[in-house]
Amino acid sequence: MVIFKGEKSLAVSRKNRPIGLALVGGFVDVGETCLEAAIREIQEETYLNLEFYSFNLLPKLYDNPKRDERRHTVSAVYWVEIDDSLPSPVAGDDAKDLIWVERGQKLVFDHTDILERAWEEREKYREKVYERYSPDI
Repeated sequence: MVIFKGEKSLAVSRKNRPIGLALVGGFVDVGETCLEAAIREIQEETYLNLEFYSFNLLPKLYDNPKRDERRHTVSAVYWVEIDDSLPSPVAGDDAKDLIWVERGQKLVFDHTDILERAWEEREKYREKVYERYSPDI
């Protein structure tokens, strides 16, 4: 998941291999939807409750068999925008630390590419919202 706040996004400093910065994420439990898993993983890794926020799904599945050295994984990625009304996130579960990073930050796995795609989709979304709601001048 990509969590935006202003012009930064939240990265997890991983406790486990591969060590490095990654996006918030995890695995879907049996009986759970991808969105439910995303919300749960955010709560477990950041202690943020984003249950009532609007999540946006990136229009791509990340399924390269070599994207994770541990095993073959497939990722559906959501992005969400938060503001200062929430408490600061706190590292939990398998997160060693949480860091707000700028666009272009290098991450482990294929998360650098995922993060860039999320930035692009966020820009498209903002342009559509601006076009829809800006007054005709």
